[in-house]
Amino acid sequence: MRDCLRLRRYLSLFVVSALGLALQESVDLEPTRTELKAEIERAMRLRHGGGFDIVSKLQPLEVVREIVLGYLASGYEHPLPYTPPPKGTGFEWRYFYVSIYYVGLFHEPRALPMLEKIAVNEEFSETVRTYAVHSIGRIDPTASKSVLISLLYSTTRPQWGLRIAAAEALAETSDREALSELEKWARGETRPFDKKKFEAASAKLREKLR
Repeated sequence: MRDCLRLRRYLSLFVVSALGLALQESVDLEPTRTELKAEIERAMRLRHGGGFDIVSKLQPLEVVREIVLGYLASGYEHPLPYTPPPKGTGFEWRYFYVSIYYVGLFHEPRALPMLEKIAVNEEFSETVRTYAVHSIGRIDPTASKSVLISLLYSTTRPQWGLRIAAAEALAETSDREALSELEKWARGETRPFDKKKFEAASAKLREKLR
């Protein structure tokens, strides 16, 4: 009888130890914030934002999103030239610009106020502002409707792409004011390519509002 009790006690201790080791192992497998940041930065250095598939699979995802938001917050008020930095310097410029793209793919609502500021800030290049508008269109274009409509009035030559991006983002809303603005520009636009884009955006939104 004593041997049986002793055996049961040993088995219990073995199970508890095994569970403890498994728990410790799972904790050890959880990446630290520093490790996550390093993984995100490696992905961000890939060409054409192609690292998002890697970033979107990292865990915990909420921490990943916060890190990406941090990169966006680091530069949205201080425009940087959209060019590679001098050799030997950091990649902070790239992390910021790629974060504009990533927050849209994450559908991250906390990014909207920063994206709006980038979109209307003429110190940024048209390319960067257009990235911001595309991300607004993915997240919540209705909430940013007034900003998007204001961009339709950016009629100088370097900003044509920005206007088209704003039109396409407005087409993702279900808003009649947005439709009215798109139809007005579709009627009055003289550049054939732009006119075609405004007509397509108007038709898409009109169909949604039927």
